[in-house]
Amino acid sequence: MPDREAPPRLPWRRHLNGFVIAGLISTLVIPLGSALAVYEDEQLFILLSLFAAAIAFVDLVIGLRLGPTGDDPRVARNGESAQAVVERAVPLKVTGRQGGRNASVTRLVRLDLRVEADGEPTIRVRLRRWVDVDALELLHPNAVLPARVLPGCPQDPALGLRR
Repeated sequence: MPDREAPPRLPWRRHLNGFVIAGLISTLVIPLGSALAVYEDEQLFILLSLFAAAIAFVDLVIGLRLGPTGDDPRVARNGESAQAVVERAVPLKVTGRQGGRNASVTRLVRLDLRVEADGEPTIRVRLRRWVDVDALELLHPNAVLPARVLPGCPQDPALGLRR
């Protein structure tokens, strides 16, 4: 029997990202294509529905597998100071650009961290976060990152790696 309770799960809204939203929007096309196939008696609309279902499924699987890719603003604003020790950082092949003329390039990184907060047990977490390309060199093993956590929820730290 474990001596402590498992940390609370993250709310579902934290798992929303671009892929999940695209998958949910693609599911709206499925009944539309089916209805058009019945009324217009066209086989092309059935293929449209099947194609939309496949895209929705793939988008939802990828999006839910990625999970949260950004810091929760509530944690970053109201959290308490903590330390996150990098155990491993693996850059993924997904890059992004944010901004206009002076666009900053970011890369999705899988982080294995050990989060140490005052009054909380040390917890190991695996996160995916967008990181500025310039900050990738700071993510070597045993690097200490300043973090913020909500009390009772150290498994979702705000790291501020994307500025």
